Amino acid sequence: MKTMKIIITAGGISEKIDGVRKITNSGTGRLGSLTAEELVRRGGDRIEKIYYVCAPGSAVPRADAEVIPVQGAEEANTVLERLLTRENIGAVIHSMAVSDYAVDRVTTAENLAGFLADRLSSADRQEFRSTRALAEFLLECINRNDRLLDRSRKVSSELDHMLLMMRRTPKLIGLVKTLRPSAVLVGFKLLKGVDRQTLLNAGHEVMKKNSCDLVLANDQTEISGDRHVGYLLSPDGSFERYETKAEISAGIAGRVLSLLEKRERQ
Repeated sequence: MKTMKIIITAGGISEKIDGVRKITNSGTGRLGSLTAEELVRRGGDRIEKIYYVCAPGSAVPRADAEVIPVQGAEEANTVLERLLTRENIGAVIHSMAVSDYAVDRVTTAENLAGFLADRLSSADRQEFRSTRALAEFLLECINRNDRLLDRSRKVSSELDHMLLMMRRTPKLIGLVKTLRPSAVLVGFKLLKGVDRQTLLNAGHEVMKKNSCDLVLANDQTEISGDRHVGYLLSPDGSFERYETKAEISAGIAGRVLSLLEKRERQ
């Protein structure tokens, strides 16, 4: 097998509320770091480089890897786009817990109410004949609210009702096959408190939507200490069940290397 470059994303991404506070996902990066180490152990000199894209403070591999810290989903998106377009990436293991939403605007209930009162006093009530029209009006008011708080500093803790408006963040996993169709892609799906079939179905939805070669489906209630139950799904509907992070990382590394070897022979 030719030498390959592999991207691993890991850890829990944070999105800033203000200069001090953040909204943070619970990922630690432990599984990603173990997977990097297992790839190096199994792949040896067949692995040219591992790019380890992670949130600050995440677990990092003891094996040789280029660690690239990112502060939020948009920065992670920029880094992935650069790597996928400039480097010969053979595989992407996307284990990072990415926030689906980032903070777009910060205000208070009192500030927004005052702004709305000013606008409504002069608004034509015919503007609100539909729910969509009212929603668009509210969004416009939030965006134009001259009482928005300064997010570059710490927002006062004396506020009684702070309001956050969130915007959707880019789906990082969707970049991979768009920019590097030949790459082996491992996606992840995490749910909480669902039955196994629901979890497997959700994993296959991720696989179908993003053209993943493998998906690791896991439930938050089955992750505790050394125990980490995960199901590694294949496109044919089969799956392998693992019960620890060590087992999962070994399973992913083995399957990824096998798929890379198979594609090279084709």
